[in-house]
Amino acid sequence: MNRMKLCLLAVLTFGQGMAEAAFRDNPTEMTTSIVNPSFEDGATGWANAGFWTQTNDSPTGEGWTKDGKIYMERWVADSQTLPDADLHQVVSELPVGVFKVVVDAHAVNQKGEPEVCQGAFLYAGRHETSVHKGGEYQLRAVAVNGTLEIGFRLKGTDANWAAVDHFRLLYEGHDVEAYKEELDILLAVAEEGAAQENCHNLTSLRKAIETAKETGDSVDELVAALQGLDVAINEYDRLAVQYGAFERALLNAKKLYDGSDYAGKSLFGKVIEELEPLADNPEGQDLMEAVSRLEKATQDYLDTRPSNWMTIRNGALWVDDRGEPVQAHGAGFLQVGDTWYMIGEDRNNTWNPDVNMYSTKDFVHWKFERKIIKNGVTHPSLGNGRFIERPKLMYCRKTGKYVVWCHWEQGNYGASEAAVFYCDSVNGDYKFHWAGRPLGVKSRDCNVFVDNDGTAYFISTIEENQHLGLFRLSDDYLSAVEYTELFKWQSREAPAIVRHGDTYFMMFSACSGWDPNQATFSYSKSLTSGWSSRANIGNSIAYDTQAASVLTVTGSKGTSYVYVGDRWQDPGLAESKTIMFPISFNGNSIVFDYKPQFDLDLSTGQCRDVAQSCYVPKDKWKVRAFSSQETGSENGAAANAIDGNLQTKWHTRYSGGVAPAPHHIEVDMGEEHEIAGFLCAPRMDNSSNGLVRDYMFLVSTDGEQWEAVSGGTWLPYYAGVYFEPVKARYFRLVALAGQYASISEIDILQEAPDSFAPASVNGSWRLGESSPFYNTNPTVRKRSTVTLTAKTGSSGGSWAFYGPDGEMGHTNEYRIDKVSDENVGVYTFIYSDQYCQSAKVDFQLSIRGTDVESVESGLAVVDTKYYTLQGMEVSEPSGKGMYVVKTCYGDGSVKVEKKLLD
Repeated sequence: MNRMKLCLLAVLTFGQGMAEAAFRDNPTEMTTSIVNPSFEDGATGWANAGFWTQTNDSPTGEGWTKDGKIYMERWVADSQTLPDADLHQVVSELPVGVFKVVVDAHAVNQKGEPEVCQGAFLYAGRHETSVHKGGEYQLRAVAVNGTLEIGFRLKGTDANWAAVDHFRLLYEGHDVEAYKEELDILLAVAEEGAAQENCHNLTSLRKAIETAKETGDSVDELVAALQGLDVAINEYDRLAVQYGAFERALLNAKKLYDGSDYAGKSLFGKVIEELEPLADNPEGQDLMEAVSRLEKATQDYLDTRPSNWMTIRNGALWVDDRGEPVQAHGAGFLQVGDTWYMIGEDRNNTWNPDVNMYSTKDFVHWKFERKIIKNGVTHPSLGNGRFIERPKLMYCRKTGKYVVWCHWEQGNYGASEAAVFYCDSVNGDYKFHWAGRPLGVKSRDCNVFVDNDGTAYFISTIEENQHLGLFRLSDDYLSAVEYTELFKWQSREAPAIVRHGDTYFMMFSACSGWDPNQATFSYSKSLTSGWSSRANIGNSIAYDTQAASVLTVTGSKGTSYVYVGDRWQDPGLAESKTIMFPISFNGNSIVFDYKPQFDLDLSTGQCRDVAQSCYVPKDKWKVRAFSSQETGSENGAAANAIDGNLQTKWHTRYSGGVAPAPHHIEVDMGEEHEIAGFLCAPRMDNSSNGLVRDYMFLVSTDGEQWEAVSGGTWLPYYAGVYFEPVKARYFRLVALAGQYASISEIDILQEAPDSFAPASVNGSWRLGESSPFYNTNPTVRKRSTVTLTAKTGSSGGSWAFYGPDGEMGHTNEYRIDKVSDENVGVYTFIYSDQYCQSAKVDFQLSIRGTDVESVESGLAVVDTKYYTLQGMEVSEPSGKGMYVVKTCYGDGSVKVEKKLLD
């Protein structure tokens, strides 16, 4: 029966009251207007946030029977309570009138406590009724503009099992009393909206309110008043959401316009000028269409940026605009205009990290924005039993808000929860929204993904790291509404999703704590099904990384994809590095090749390899010496380390007995070069055996006299290490420890980056137990005891020591007892910091003759002290008299004498 016939039926033959009674007593069945009312097609036709399909007959135990084969339910163990969930549908093409909605449902706690559960509701329109014990539930609602939203929701329930089936819809026709009741409800809603400061359709709301208050009691008048209120309230609701999105898009566009000056600025400004008046007069306007225009104008403007290639160097801590190390581990990224924002864990507070935010326009220069989530401030439990891992940032285009999802955990990882925060501006203080297990599922390592249509997903390792869970988020990104279990029993973590064309790729790692492991990937045409078997990418330790994000960089000349991973515990948690390198796609595979450095141009969206001119050419290189090589069981010849092929390697001997450490390789470059660093590539096959960490790097111009220029306890994994420029023809890399050593390739770097700023290293020495002398040229007598000390104001790096007899170690202090001629020479202390920079101080130790010879030789006076004859030290003589004067010389000798001073 169509809508016109139903409306006519309401008034024909009978008077108004008789017609109303007739419809109530004999309502018209309109269940066919509901799509899939008994869920025989699963949740098709319904917006489902948290309910599951079920086929058993368990509802009979609660007093009702499913209709057909399938019903919808949510269940957890009776020791828990159900998370919030919602299942609804907007039924359309309905006649004006009163409807009765009928369902079979229950919401119970199977322990029997409480006996009557709260927090489960059947709803229709603006009406709801509580659901508890099993049976039939019904309620009445009014449809005035052709639609009616019906559904079943859980909100703060104390039930552990809820189920629903067999929605029915019955049309009762017109009902004056029901219309009056509905009018009172809508008037209250409209008046509340009109009282809000951010009401954007105040005129239409007030007009609808005024009309409703003056309406008569006839059906026509009541329906007209209800329709007017309904339209005005819907417009209020629409603008309440869309205005935030438009306002944020406009503010971002204006900020970009004011803070930049690219070639297309004039056209960009015209679009802003045209759309800006909508901020004051939004009523009746399609604000999301305006948002789309601003987004397109922004991208068109960004495409006019000049090319700006920047070199990204891996393996070093990044530095922010304050000169502080960037702390943003497990990072998440978001582009706003020409600026990229990065958030991550601040591991300076190792086990209770705040969440820091940084911004950049080139991925080289980083500005510290603020701590967007703070321990004890954003939420009282943060830093007090709860901590955050892997925070990820999204922008909700529909609401204009920025949203963070993260892992929300406690010390024993027993919480297994997620948390959500939000903010009106990208770099503001974020507010806590919710924490718990999404849709009741245990959740740990996590990430987010926003698809091309704006649908957002939270993906995490679930149920004690056994599977992955893909959670579709609500339109406002603030809650999970649907859940799909993926990769069952495969124990994956650190998931990262990227879309290339119409194919989704997901990368992940195995679960091995802070240690790296083999990365794998899968692909699919659908996020929720059809994922391929996993395949390996990279080497056996994913180049010492674990996935954090995959960036899609779009510019005027194309789109590039950049993998971002964490190099955890490098060597400590606070020193973990952020690693980036470009990846690409070849059909259904990922090209995943590490780059120690690469060039990135954000304006064009392009990546490229760094120019070979930064490396010393190898055409004249020869291996001059090596400690050992393995040629019996494999091709591990030393010459492989300089053959330009990353797939070959030098490996120390292990057949017929393992060659002991230290291990070394020495190379003649054929001619002298000025060099400023080196790059050591570890083996690239499926083993990390022989990885060099404790090292010393030496150079020479003649192959006889060697100078130490770099060293430490933590050689960065496949990263350039820089030092002050030095002339050299020969170099020697020494692995001071380790059962084996293996290297796939060594390169020499001709110049340091512009950012090269090594730590300042200072030297002092003591003669016996004397006070320190602050110079680096100790000249002492034979059989003296001298202690050499190097210091720096930096922290987090490591020390290396090299003596004149070739002695090597890791210390910043060296003591020589009974100095002899054999001890004369240069002693070098090297400090290698977390920025892949080495700095050093050299001590030149000499032996002197008698005290008289020393004094007469003109050695510098390093200290003079004055004492009264009674032994009291004075800063300086205060008048004429006899004083004891103690003079200390640069070689450590001391002369004490009485002097009559004027």
